[in-house]
Amino acid sequence: PDSVLWLEFRRVLFRSVIVTKFELYDAESDQKINEIIFPKYKSSADLKTFLEKNYSSSGDKQIQIKEKILFKIKITFKVQHELITGLKYKQVIKKAGIALDKVNNTIGSYAPNSLTKPEYTMTLPEIEAPSGLLGRGNYSIVSTFTDDDKNEHLVLNWSVKICK
Repeated sequence: PDSVLWLEFRRVLFRSVIVTKFELYDAESDQKINEIIFPKYKSSADLKTFLEKNYSSSGDKQIQIKEKILFKIKITFKVQHELITGLKYKQVIKKAGIALDKVNNTIGSYAPNSLTKPEYTMTLPEIEAPSGLLGRGNYSIVSTFTDDDKNEHLVLNWSVKICK
């Protein structure tokens, strides 16, 4: 038990990738649909609580997307402490517990942020929102950031609602 607590403490204290913002854009008009601005969190439990309270299917600020729209996700993040090689972003989208789509993107290698480069951004390829009676509803999304060494830097659980 103590070793598990120490690993969690070390992971939080020395975490290397800190996501500061998720933005969803209409891919055709490039207008912002919605965003998640992450507070400065001290632990993964704080982050989990923040997402559950605000961006889960029962959350106060759940993201809503119109059906059949083409959208893209822009992620703003910081790298601290050490060089990250082969940073990868994986996203699993589920509806009613069934995995419907997986996105795997190699983001690249990043040096720790500096005064001249306070944060990095990356934009995922376009995604088309489902449509029709079966396509509408709540989707849970798990976003994971890992590196070449299989270190898991961050796991985000959030959801979107596809509506008419």
